Amino acid sequence: MIQAYSVDWHERVLKDIDAGMSAREVSRKYSLRVSWVYSLNNQYQATDSLEPKKYIPGRQKNLIPYEKGVCRIIAERPDATLIESAELLSQYIPVSNGDGL
Repeated sequence: MIQAYSVDWHERVLKDIDAGMSAREVSRKYSLRVSWVYSLNNQYQATDSLEPKKYIPGRQKNLIPYEKGVCRIIAERPDATLIESAELLSQYIPVSNGDGL
């Protein structure tokens, strides 16, 4: 998992913003994305907190309803390639190759 920047780092970034530096200048100084600097500033103004946001994983829940079936299929054919596994799984659950088609 990616580590969040420390509170001390957030303080330094916001101190430069408060000193009159633009978000673009701060992003260059610390090698950050400009959007991250804006996001930090907006978060601080909204919550008055410099604590990093909690990580909330996404998209990991898609297969939970099918977990037992997926485990069974994989256990039956542990030597199957990824493509073969996808073909086996597609017979029982909706799967995609991730290219949006």
